[in-house]
Amino acid sequence: MMMNKTRSSTLKLAKYLMMLPLIFLLVTANSLYASQQEPISDEAVATPAIGSDEGFFSQDPPPVKKEEAGEDIFVVVEKMPEFPGGQEAMMQFLADSIRYPREAMEKGIQGRVICNFVVMKDGNVSDVQVVRGVDPLIDAEAVRVLKLMPAWEPGTQRGKDVNVRFTLPVVFSLVKKEPKILIDEPKQISEAMSVEAQVQPHFVFPGGQKEMMRFISEKIKYPVVAQEDGLQGLVNAFFRVNGAGTITGAEVADGAEGMSTLNNEVLRIIKEMPQWEKDGFVLVSGRVTDSHSRPLQGASVIIKGTNNGTITDTKGGFQLKVPAGEASLAISFIGYKTESVALSTLKPSGGEMVTSLPVIFKIQGDETSKSYSGPVPENAVVVVGYGYGAKKSNGENNRAK
Repeated sequence: MMMNKTRSSTLKLAKYLMMLPLIFLLVTANSLYASQQEPISDEAVATPAIGSDEGFFSQDPPPVKKEEAGEDIFVVVEKMPEFPGGQEAMMQFLADSIRYPREAMEKGIQGRVICNFVVMKDGNVSDVQVVRGVDPLIDAEAVRVLKLMPAWEPGTQRGKDVNVRFTLPVVFSLVKKEPKILIDEPKQISEAMSVEAQVQPHFVFPGGQKEMMRFISEKIKYPVVAQEDGLQGLVNAFFRVNGAGTITGAEVADGAEGMSTLNNEVLRIIKEMPQWEKDGFVLVSGRVTDSHSRPLQGASVIIKGTNNGTITDTKGGFQLKVPAGEASLAISFIGYKTESVALSTLKPSGGEMVTSLPVIFKIQGDETSKSYSGPVPENAVVVVGYGYGAKKSNGENNRAK
């Protein structure tokens, strides 16, 4: 399946099974999981200080959905998830669990660690990450404790349990050499953020995703020489679509050595694709930074009046497909003033739309080698063929006859 760098919140994983000579075409996707770390020792116990009775998750925009491995993840919903027993119970959990790293105390390390995590629709906490850290010592402690949280009561949207991402600032503070942990209250901070963005037309394969998959299934082949040599693996291909819808600059990212035969097959398919068409959307790309020009990772970027949006990456960058017309974006991040950007004010980028096509070539039915068991990117196309062992056996049988 094709995967654009701009991810639509409504995109669903499709699975295709089309039989070709000695080849099967499938669509697969990764699953997400969260690991739980063991508690650490030799740390100083710190008493959390509550910054506000109003709670630590206060955001104004409408629900935001982010596509991750086929799962919609909201930022704000009608009924937010709740820690079992409420906020007081959560604070007690933090008081019992969190430790101020001794080495960090000795070095005078303190500051606000901004984390986020996902409360899944089953209540489990997943995908804990630091979106802005202070020092690895206290960053790791914040992540460790959040991963230990018990299952929450899940959030709901339109009466259904949904996945919800939270942003949680944890302040490690040394007051007269006494450690304190503060769950920061967003309204205490009102810094300004900077948003730079530009717009360009959005293109799709003629006829849409199904036609593109049909095209690939009819064209792609598992090279015979590659099957005989037991060659298999992941090919990460990228290509650009210019302002006229023409595909340019197809290339393959660095991968395993000796993959040129498979790489060339994927590049051949891309180069044979017809000219792409505009689909009534535009592609907005940009970068969000703070007042010191530092990137803001994890900022939500939504289309005003909808629940469609995305979240900025580690460099503060984002890319979002937006309906062409008089639309506006709302960009928000905890502790910062929400910014509004009208599409009509954005300048055309004049650039090209970058699209990726991950393809896995996988051998089955070969007794002489193991089948591919490496990483499978979400929405990857998997081409399955038969290896040398099976062909050799068939050849021996033919000779015997």
